[in-house]
Amino acid sequence: MGGGVASLHATAVAVNGAALAICGPAGSGKSGCAAMMLALGARLVADDLCILRREGARVVVARPHAAPAAMELRGIGIVPVDGVDRAPLRGVLLLKDSTARLPEGQTISLLDRPVPLLRHPYRFDVAAKATAWLRSRRVAADHD
Repeated sequence: MGGGVASLHATAVAVNGAALAICGPAGSGKSGCAAMMLALGARLVADDLCILRREGARVVVARPHAAPAAMELRGIGIVPVDGVDRAPLRGVLLLKDSTARLPEGQTISLLDRPVPLLRHPYRFDVAAKATAWLRSRRVAADHD
């Protein structure tokens, strides 16, 4: 994706002001992973559709203008949740099988900026792992 604004089919959450976009095919567990991350203290940025904007050297993820701070939870319905309007994007989690125990660092280009890409199947522990990773990214950004 190039340019200054783009959309991404993903659910994004933020921990301490750093965002993670959770991607995958329909039914892969995006909202389930995000809901577990919310239970661990994350805040919702956007559910299902994210707006990406380039701001200087970073990519910022935001909720579409008219979208409420709410999530669609399969089998339950649409639920209001604690949210933020926008946050710097620190990574993308692709809910997809990966056999690597300690994978090489990967990136994806979003708005001509490299963004760390994580691959992990949807399992019981992915939300805790993603939350810990996102917290570490915030610490790293604070020390840059």
